[in-house]
Amino acid sequence: MKQILLASLLFVFTIISIAIAFSVRPIIIYHDEICIKPHSGYHYLTCNNITVTIDHFILVIPKNFDTDLASIPRFIWSLMAPSRSEFIAPSILHDYLYTCHNGFARKEIDEIYYYALVKQGVSKFWAYEMYVAVRLFGNGHFSQSGSCEKRLARNFKNYKREIHIS
Repeated sequence: MKQILLASLLFVFTIISIAIAFSVRPIIIYHDEICIKPHSGYHYLTCNNITVTIDHFILVIPKNFDTDLASIPRFIWSLMAPSRSEFIAPSILHDYLYTCHNGFARKEIDEIYYYALVKQGVSKFWAYEMYVAVRLFGNGHFSQSGSCEKRLARNFKNYKREIHIS
């Protein structure tokens, strides 16, 4: 029975990884420095507005946006802590898009998260593990009514860091 379950999970993960490999990879640009400050417990607030472009779509993550970064169970923190620097920008973006998705589907948001993690230096293995985790357990955190057009930037300047995923 365990072997059948394991084989089924392996098949599902293989299909997901093939789907990721052949999907269109977004271009993600962070136009501002990423800054967070402790808020409450394991939550943080952004120190400033963070303007982000995903392909040609511009959005602004507002100052004082509440994030828990990556929702990694504490017993795994010794292997992969949510406050690890490579996770911060992708996790803030993912949290924001789950709250305020502006027409992005949940699957698209999770794929954006995967590619942003890889580009930030997270291994494909760990990025994939995090992708699978948000696919399996993230639905309860996804806001179905998350449209926030008023937070879109009309123009921007002085971008400092680019994440180009190719």
